[in-house]
Amino acid sequence: MIGNNQSMPIEFDMIGLSSHPELQPLFFTIFFVVYIAALVGNVAITTIIASDSRLHTPMYFFLINLSILDICCTTAAIPKVLQIIQSKKKTVSFPECITQLCIFSTALSAELILLTVMACDRYVAICIPLHYSTIMNRNTCILLAVAVWFLGFLNAIVHTGLILRLKFCKHNIIDHYFCEVPSVLKAACSDTYINNMAVIIADVFLGMACFILTSLSYTHIISTILKIRSAEKKKKAFSTCASHITVVTLLYGGVIYTYIRPGFNYILEADKVMSAFYTIVSPLLNPIIYSLRNKEVINAFKKLLNRIFYPQKYYRKHVFSTYCSLVKGPLNEYVPLPNPEGEVVQKEDGNSEGEFVKISAIMEGNNQSSPIMFYMIGFSNHPDLQPLFVALFLIIYIAALLGNSLITTIIANDSRLHTPMYFFLINLSILDICCTTVTIPMVLQILLSTEKTIPFSECIIQLCIFSSVLGSELMLLTVMGLDRYVAICIPLRYSTIMSKRTCILLAAVVWILGFINSFFQTELILKLTFCQHNILDHFFCEVPSLLNLACSDTFINTVIVIIADIFFGMGCFLLIVISYTYIISAILRIRSADKKKKAFSTCASHLTVVTLYYGGVIYTYVKSTFSNNPEADKVISAVYTFVSPVLNPIIYSLRNKEVLNAVKKLLGSNMIPKR
Repeated sequence: MIGNNQSMPIEFDMIGLSSHPELQPLFFTIFFVVYIAALVGNVAITTIIASDSRLHTPMYFFLINLSILDICCTTAAIPKVLQIIQSKKKTVSFPECITQLCIFSTALSAELILLTVMACDRYVAICIPLHYSTIMNRNTCILLAVAVWFLGFLNAIVHTGLILRLKFCKHNIIDHYFCEVPSVLKAACSDTYINNMAVIIADVFLGMACFILTSLSYTHIISTILKIRSAEKKKKAFSTCASHITVVTLLYGGVIYTYIRPGFNYILEADKVMSAFYTIVSPLLNPIIYSLRNKEVINAFKKLLNRIFYPQKYYRKHVFSTYCSLVKGPLNEYVPLPNPEGEVVQKEDGNSEGEFVKISAIMEGNNQSSPIMFYMIGFSNHPDLQPLFVALFLIIYIAALLGNSLITTIIANDSRLHTPMYFFLINLSILDICCTTVTIPMVLQILLSTEKTIPFSECIIQLCIFSSVLGSELMLLTVMGLDRYVAICIPLRYSTIMSKRTCILLAAVVWILGFINSFFQTELILKLTFCQHNILDHFFCEVPSLLNLACSDTFINTVIVIIADIFFGMGCFLLIVISYTYIISAILRIRSADKKKKAFSTCASHLTVVTLYYGGVIYTYVKSTFSNNPEADKVISAVYTFVSPVLNPIIYSLRNKEVLNAVKKLLGSNMIPKR
């Protein structure tokens, strides 16, 4: 450990698990299984609560935040541990270590404060039940959650900032399996007195103060419960607190031990074991603790499983209630439809103004001999806004067409832009044109016509093209992420790896896989049975909305949608996340500020597009298999169907000097006549 040369790259040798080389495969298996189990458990809890309106209460709102923090906590630590176990070189770079420390400290601090807030919530619910809805209202809950995340982040920033002021040797040995404040401080070559003081202050505020508040809350809670005469009510009151007390005991024990003891003495093996409690054990057990003994969560889970395997049963109930709210008539009455091809019947008063049909008959029958029609009521609940919708969609469509056509023309006309990145950008622009062209013209036609209907054949064609484009665009964004990874992380081999042949092959694979996904989805939908009249509460034909209208079993379709979600949604998204993890790591190692800025600028546009696009697609296609909220689905669908294609050309041109120079060159060559 000679020298203190800060100009050399700083690395940390993580020897936390190296003392048992024969157990490395076992450690890898344990950490991997625990990580997957923690992810699945916490995502399941979040999904169950989000999908069941009966669980939309303050207690479960805070539980969702706890699950998200647990995911952050494990994701910040375990993947890097797995990488270190697998690699021969057990080192972590200084930027990676600091990033891990900052994220982990934020999650840990926020979790401690959140458990205190949850204890206060239980105190209000049991000790002041009559004022519970007033005190723990929606605004208060959101404000408390924001305060939790902010204070956690503030604590992490203070510790990270103080650590960045310390001096480290070129090679530093950390006898731990991830970067944590106490272990990093032990590796510092300079004085850590201020850091130790900051740790002690954080211990007092986050550790002891939160623990005392939690203890005081439960002193009052137990005192109130003991005054309840009914044994059944006592048991019910205790059951609402049992899960929280268990989680508090697990988390606080490990955290207080690890963060208070370094100020006095340091036992490495004990610290590794105690760290495992709040890093691995607690996030794994929290979903189990909050679900096994909680009847509300178990019932919500059963309901969720029924929605997955029998989605049409739940959706029809929603469509009936939605449509009846529009026409203001109960299900057993005759109500007006937007020019349905049904029998005109008279109302009880003898008048026969317009066409009427019994709404309960809309979903009846299975007559496949007559043409199947879909009633598109996506915007029918706002008839006064129809002209505004027409103008808005027309402007969006023209803007998307012009913008993407312009980007394609600029790149094609400038030889300096004939690079892999811009080749893929041309493909993205063509896909955006296809996406808007297959949806918006049909939307405009429905808005302008009095008959808000679309034939089955047109709906299937629209669905087929749209699914193909959507799948291709998700994969293309992944390919573009990999292109940036090669350009920044392996620059010397970029021209060899991303050759012309490779780029054409990748583009062909993107289009073919998108078509294969669309072909399977369309083929399976064609095998379903639909009723003669179907109310589609959307503005275009999309796989989730059509599956919810099928009169036959959609189990196989739902399974295929989930598989497509995993491959196109989560699989591609994870590849992008991994690519950018390496990219950011590589950029942070660049010494020149100008080169850092240039490297970041080449990724900024792609990151913005990915965030816009993936956010909407994953929400729609993953959430649709668990629950159905038509209004939210319409808004989110609009993001990746209309908004993204309009913004993509702007995002890739405004902050891109190469494109702006190419535009000037193109305008100059056209405006200035040749002599």
